[in-house]
Amino acid sequence: MNRTWEPMETLTAPALDSEISSAAPPVAELPDEAVAEHHTAERHQRCFIDIGTGSSVRDLDLPVRFTRPMAHLFMRQRNRDSIAHNLRWAQVLGQGGDHHMARTILSTRLGQHLEHDEFWSTVVLFLAGNPLIHPTQVGPMIDYLHNMRFAPRRIVRAAATGRRLAR
Repeated sequence: MNRTWEPMETLTAPALDSEISSAAPPVAELPDEAVAEHHTAERHQRCFIDIGTGSSVRDLDLPVRFTRPMAHLFMRQRNRDSIAHNLRWAQVLGQGGDHHMARTILSTRLGQHLEHDEFWSTVVLFLAGNPLIHPTQVGPMIDYLHNMRFAPRRIVRAAATGRRLAR
């Protein structure tokens, strides 16, 4: 009985890729912003390298403080938008908001900027918890809060003071 060795099953390249990808933890796609040539690109790349090597999103130095549900949503995100967009999307949904509210918030300045997140996280929490706020009011509300809280103030003198100075 002369037998030759034969493999039990043959794995093609796509099958092998699916075997490997099902064993590895999911990693969010790298947005184009993370490979751009500017001062934050290296920081973004470091975050994705850390995620790819098994670090938790919650342990990274991100401008948004994540809860466990937010980290889970961020890791499941499959788009190539900006990192700010992905972080806010996970933040809104992780705090109980729906997709419609997330899209509304992302269409404002909060979808592009992450500065002053300790304040804006409370605003996002308020908006996510109040789904009856009409979407057309969200943008003006965020603009008003930004101008009242962070925009430089300009002092305007009364017209009478100007006339007195002219004499």
